[in-house]
Amino acid sequence: MKRILQLFLLLFTTYTVTAQTYTPPAFAETDNNYRNYVNNVFGTLESNRVPTGLLMDYAFDFTDPRIYNGSVLVDSTLMEQGIYSELYKTIFTSRFNNNSSGMRHPSIHDSLCYVARQKEVITLSGLLFKYNAIMPDANTTGKMEEQNGQLYDVYNNGVWQNPYEELNTVAISPSIIRYKLTYCSVVLPSNLWLGNRNSDISSIQFDAGDGQGYRTLQFDVPVQLNYADTGWKHWVFRINLTNNQQLYSHTKVHFNNTSNMAGSGGGGIAARGVIDLRPPPITATEQFNGVFGVADIVISYRNANDQVIRRPLIVAEGLDPGHVTSPEEPEGESNFEGFIQTVRNSNSAALQGLISDDPSAYDIIYINWRNGTDWLQRNALVLEEVIREVNRLKQPLNGVPQQNVVLGSSMGGVIARMALGRMDRAGGVAAHDTRLYVSLDAPHQGANVPLGYQAAARHATRIYVSTGLLPLVEFVQLIRNGPSPLLVTLLADQPAARQLLIERIDLGFNEDNAPYQQFMQELQTQWAYPANIRNIAISNGNECAIDQEFAPGSTLIYHYRSTKTRFIGDLIFMLGGAILGGLTNSPFFIPFAIPGSNKFELTLDTKALANGGGNQVYYGNIKYTKKVLWLVPVSINIANRTYNAPSGLLPFDTYPGGFYTVSLANQPGSVSQDWMFSYDNSFFIQRRFAFIHTTSALDIGQGNTAITNTEYTARYIGATPPAPPFNTPFQNFTTAFNTDGAQWPFINSTTLRLNNEPHEWFFIRNANWLAAEMAINNPQPQATNCSAFCGNISIAGPDAVCNTGSVYSVPFVAGSTYTWSVDNPNLATIVANGNSATVTQNGSFVGTLQITVTVTSGECGTNTITKTVSVGSPYIAASVEGANPASPNGGYYYSLSLPPNITVSNIFWRVPAGWTLYAGQGTMQITVFTGTTGGDVEVSFDDACGVNRAFFKNVTIGEGGPDPLRPAGEGVTIYPNPASDLITVSLKESKTNTGFIKEIRIINKMGLTVQDLVYKDEVQSKQVNISALKPDVYTVQVYNNKIWQSVGLSKR
Repeated sequence: MKRILQLFLLLFTTYTVTAQTYTPPAFAETDNNYRNYVNNVFGTLESNRVPTGLLMDYAFDFTDPRIYNGSVLVDSTLMEQGIYSELYKTIFTSRFNNNSSGMRHPSIHDSLCYVARQKEVITLSGLLFKYNAIMPDANTTGKMEEQNGQLYDVYNNGVWQNPYEELNTVAISPSIIRYKLTYCSVVLPSNLWLGNRNSDISSIQFDAGDGQGYRTLQFDVPVQLNYADTGWKHWVFRINLTNNQQLYSHTKVHFNNTSNMAGSGGGGIAARGVIDLRPPPITATEQFNGVFGVADIVISYRNANDQVIRRPLIVAEGLDPGHVTSPEEPEGESNFEGFIQTVRNSNSAALQGLISDDPSAYDIIYINWRNGTDWLQRNALVLEEVIREVNRLKQPLNGVPQQNVVLGSSMGGVIARMALGRMDRAGGVAAHDTRLYVSLDAPHQGANVPLGYQAAARHATRIYVSTGLLPLVEFVQLIRNGPSPLLVTLLADQPAARQLLIERIDLGFNEDNAPYQQFMQELQTQWAYPANIRNIAISNGNECAIDQEFAPGSTLIYHYRSTKTRFIGDLIFMLGGAILGGLTNSPFFIPFAIPGSNKFELTLDTKALANGGGNQVYYGNIKYTKKVLWLVPVSINIANRTYNAPSGLLPFDTYPGGFYTVSLANQPGSVSQDWMFSYDNSFFIQRRFAFIHTTSALDIGQGNTAITNTEYTARYIGATPPAPPFNTPFQNFTTAFNTDGAQWPFINSTTLRLNNEPHEWFFIRNANWLAAEMAINNPQPQATNCSAFCGNISIAGPDAVCNTGSVYSVPFVAGSTYTWSVDNPNLATIVANGNSATVTQNGSFVGTLQITVTVTSGECGTNTITKTVSVGSPYIAASVEGANPASPNGGYYYSLSLPPNITVSNIFWRVPAGWTLYAGQGTMQITVFTGTTGGDVEVSFDDACGVNRAFFKNVTIGEGGPDPLRPAGEGVTIYPNPASDLITVSLKESKTNTGFIKEIRIINKMGLTVQDLVYKDEVQSKQVNISALKPDVYTVQVYNNKIWQSVGLSKR
């Protein structure tokens, strides 16, 4: 399921093959701008004059056929399915008259390519066309002329001047360029050969790079290959023509011995132990929707000297689109070797000893779904039959029968829960003989793929370009990944994707969540968890509830490219896009690696869901510049689309959970110039998104109550499981915590410490936890808890060490050790007691001390924490701050100023006789109203060691500064002030104060209006009753029909 993103980002369409005609689907967004332009330019030519019927200057340049002329074998002419598709579409769109032959619509041809693909067979597609092109010097040699942007034939003395040259293009491509075995058959089906020179072909030969040289390649006749080693193999094809000319095409295919399902030719490699060579497939005994599910199994025995199933570990793989994306592979995208490798990469010796070592503790039965994107119900019925078959085959170990352990990874975890639960309800333990069910980051409440990614995929699928002169008008899909199975069906519409996607949009950009909602309801009501098995779960979501470390609504991908390719540079650029998309698990990049010898401008902007949804999550625009010979280039808008997420959605892309890694190798820099190509590029990618939320992996609430932002962002700790109604059905679980400081590439080249973990991965903590659950003798399950290591952990305790001793502590973590120390033992002595320590002043020494504790946990790693304190009763440079001098009967603030990190208590203020201490006694700041005489404003407090300190400020009464509580207010006065009941608000006479009081507002310190009085008469003084107001400081705002003016008010 690690490649589930390809469900939504590899771009393909559905169609029916009925004849050699093709009608675009109803959802197609068809662009006619290109056809209108080229028909205006070329429509004035005599179309019947083009001998081959193919005029390459007229074509939509997906790539340059001149590169693949059959004469040069260099890296720039290597062929693979993506290039083959672009080449053929270019030829197809060059049709200029009815002389063109040997063709079928690209979409129909893609369908035939898929039908021909089969297990352990690499299927070839080939073409050989001759075509015409306008001679580059036709305008200067008088063979063609241009008037007002249109091309015309030229006659010289009534004789037509031929402006066309004739050229060849040839290509043979394999259906796959990476293969997991070292043996296979190679076949070139006759119906996958296209061309208009078939009668000129004498023979086709093939050099497989195996040392046997060229061998004849006959249509529909397989050639058997069996390599002695792995790696890239250079395949060269030679087309021998009847005129003794030889044309070449070549490719490279990588062979790797990583599949465990050895076929008829042998050669499968054992990941560990001994692999049973291709047991018979398992077929369900019960249908779902009229179809029986089927699975292949790999049996890896725990001991080479005992090839009998005795202690079974049944592993149900996750979603595997291999039957669609790579039907040549015997095990599809996911396989047993990959599972074993994740265990080995965990660095857990305990789990490796149980699973991946040779010998080990368990016999492993790994399940490969024949249809890894099928209805989950159908594959659950297959799993039931696998369990029954294992129970029939297994024998006691040392005379003791062993029960099964069933581990379901990702989607397989849901399937395992369904199968075991149904068997348990039907017959109890006797039906399944299973003691432990392990759910590994499984989407019990669905999976998330950003709507922006989905919209990009849907948009690319919809873009069609019309080409051709009447009656040859055709509609060609602009963006594709070459002839592949995904051209037959859109993987996002496969049953498993429809059942598991939390938010899904269809081809019409409409929400289509009904299949997901129906399946969730069915899980809850018909596929309950087994009651007689210990059910445990692993979530790759972070225990500390740290999100994916980017903000809701932020950019996931931004990409702008303006490309003007030169010669073979367009091919290299396109290959770069193919590498990014096809070979590094970044399929979203494939649609936008648009090749060709002309200029494309692409703007792609996808964003994460904002909190509340409703934001624009996708914008895509493609412009194409057509350059016809010596004519002025013309820019044509090909596609433009935006998509806004539905309102009311939560920020699913950022929540804690197992993340999907968007891997991108060799991404383009901001600017690159080369003699072969040039482009301007602006590029950003967020390297991950939340795929399986922690709440989904742990099935929080089990569908009985709505999951809100609170639950998505809660901490889930195995040692303290959540209480109902948001409880989990698992008896034990663990979440992600990075104990070894593992790093991961997150944003482009930025590598950061892991918080959440990649989906379906084992790291040392969850691997050790699983090993404890699966232990053979005396299992001792662990309750994981690293919550004390979450966030900014601090040492609790006073800021000063006194002669009576001070106690300091950090949160308790079971199984941890605590090492306490001080940086200056002369100042103080420290006595440790587990997670706490007592620090005592030595004699009368005074100074600053750093206390350090190192917490070490085998489960949570190591964390060092420090705290700086004072020792003894230190000197404190405190002061009283405030106005001096002050005005008589004025309102002022006075405050206690302390150095940083000084803690005091028992604050007490005194003010001069005749003053009023209005507010703030016992705090750091007081509010006072002065009298007519001055004196000391004094404050006293106890320091951290209980020593009382006192400080004062002598304040005189005179012409003080502005009264901060009663500003002038540009001509507004209040009398009396302070006041307890009635006040008089007046406007002073001035040039700007010629109006009358029309409104008075009294506003409290929180900014709230507590009184609002409106007047109609024309007076400049009003009496206001404030007796209902609480004693406090207020602002009075006065409107004089022109401006608002403010003044402070103190209510006694």
